[in-house]
Amino acid sequence: MRPGDALTPFTAVVPVKQFGRAKTRLSQDPALRASLARAFAADVVASLRAASMVSDVVVVVSRDTDELPNWGTEVHVLRERAWSVGNGLNDAVWRGVAWCRRITPDRPVVVVPADLAALTPATVDDALVLAGSHELAHVADATGHGTTLITALDPRHLTGHYGPGSAHRHDAAGHTRLPGVDPRVRLDVDTAADLRAAVALGVGPATATVIDRFGLRDAPHGRLQPI
Repeated sequence: MRPGDALTPFTAVVPVKQFGRAKTRLSQDPALRASLARAFAADVVASLRAASMVSDVVVVVSRDTDELPNWGTEVHVLRERAWSVGNGLNDAVWRGVAWCRRITPDRPVVVVPADLAALTPATVDDALVLAGSHELAHVADATGHGTTLITALDPRHLTGHYGPGSAHRHDAAGHTRLPGVDPRVRLDVDTAADLRAAVALGVGPATATVIDRFGLRDAPHGRLQPI
């Protein structure tokens, strides 16, 4: 794929942290945190599978992750050693991209965090059409300091720099910061405030089910209650 070949579909890499250890800032209830983390991942992968700009989905999980969502046989699941403290996300990205270099070397690659609770197939497609015009690109998160998506037309050239201030590191690494990307692609859910924002934008069915099961919605108004 060359810049300008904007309709070539991508291989999507989704790093998924062990659900019981994820989202520690989201709630004090460990069962709720784990259920939401699992639901976010289920909805993200479902949106990617339904996106026309995605050809393959590769999920990278640690070996101790249990009760994975039923993604079907078309999703490639890589079980790796437990994530290291500090750089585990980037390690998982590296392993997923290494798979792409071996299996889909001629396709562009996108890394998609598993906590984009408001992601939809259409917003994925729109972002990837934009990314297809750049050798390297990234989408800054809602704060402008972190990163959601990173992309490369050639998987050999992609290295993740996730973590605090990652948008600026991806800028420095030569990734074009994509302008005008839909807020649903920029909203990673780490806190209760993020979850309220995602609910306002519209969350996927798995996330909506967990919210209703835990009774988090204000019945008269449909808004999220404090968690």
